Amino acid sequence: MSKRDRSKEFAASGPTEYSGRAVPLVVIESRVADVWKGVLGVPVAGFEENFFEAGGTSLLATILLTRLNQAFALKIPIAMVFDHPTVRSMSAHIAGILTDPDKANKKTNLDSAACAKLDHAVELQSAK
Repeated sequence: MSKRDRSKEFAASGPTEYSGRAVPLVVIESRVADVWKGVLGVPVAGFEENFFEAGGTSLLATILLTRLNQAFALKIPIAMVFDHPTVRSMSAHIAGILTDPDKANKKTNLDSAACAKLDHAVELQSAK
């Protein structure tokens, strides 16, 4: 099995326990792109494509975040989708969180009240 095939196989698998080990960025990008495709219903045109320009809405962003949190066994705030709207930037951010979990709660461009409202919307969506 080639390196590329192993990356696809890993990306297609379910939630993964990363336990602080380094995961190649290409594997994370592949997983994020698969989640995008599931949420948007279309393949990702490129890793620099903007989620919102590709048809994403704030409701789809909450769904995307819920699925990313499930896929990577993380609890990332909704602001991440707005601060990192491309597959590449989301993947880099997720890679950073996997190596340093404190990065998930670092300051974002949204104020804390807006983040709390968005996080609540994600929780409501997840409960459905």
